[in-house]
Formats: sequence, C-alpha cells, structure tokens
Amino acid sequence: MRRWGAEGKEKTVYSTKKTLQRLRACVELDDVERFCNYMEWLTTVMTSRKIKFNVVFNHTEICYKVIKSEWSKEKNKSKKESAARYVHFMKAGLEHLKNNAPIPKKDSIVSE
Repeated sequence: MRRWGAEGKEKTVYSTKKTLQRLRACVELDDVERFCNYMEWLTTVMTSRKIKFNVVFNHTEICYKVIKSEWSKEKNKSKKESAARYVHFMKAGLEHLKNNAPIPKKDSIVSE
C-alpha cells in the first residue's frame, strides 16, 4: 500500500467492496460465468491503469483465502453450503485469470 499511499488504499478498499458485491450477486444468480467475466474486465481496467496483473491477482487471491478460511470454520450446514459457493466462484475467477481456464459449468461445484 505504501506505493500508492492513502488514496490508493481507499481505492483498493472501494474496489474490494465492489468485487465482493459482484461476487454476492453472481452467487445469488448462480452465474459463475458472469463473475469470471467481471474478473477479466476488472483486470483489464486495472492493468490499463498501470497496475500490474500480479497485484490484482494477488489481492483477489488474498480475498479468496480469507473467504475459504472462514468457510472452513463454519458449523451451520446451510451457511457452509452457501459459503462453499463463494469459494467456488472465487476459485473459478482466479483460475480463469491465471490459466485462461474455461469457465466451469453451473453444476460443477466441487468441495474444497
């Protein structure tokens, strides 16, 4: 964060909130393709603004790891199933960006 200062930190928080809002909407719509497309768009926008791909990817990966960590602690079965979808969507978005992996089919939720 030092590189971009307080303004950069504020923009990162804003961008993270927007990404998580988009994630929630895509999970509710059961549309992993839309989330992968959003991640691709976000990366294009950020890299066009001279933010390196690795910065965008690593930040998204950190969000994924936090969500996955919280998911693993969840005891309520219904909440755990819901959280698993968030983990799946984040993982699909990351894999799509990193490896240009095909977007998974709707019914391909795999337990972590």
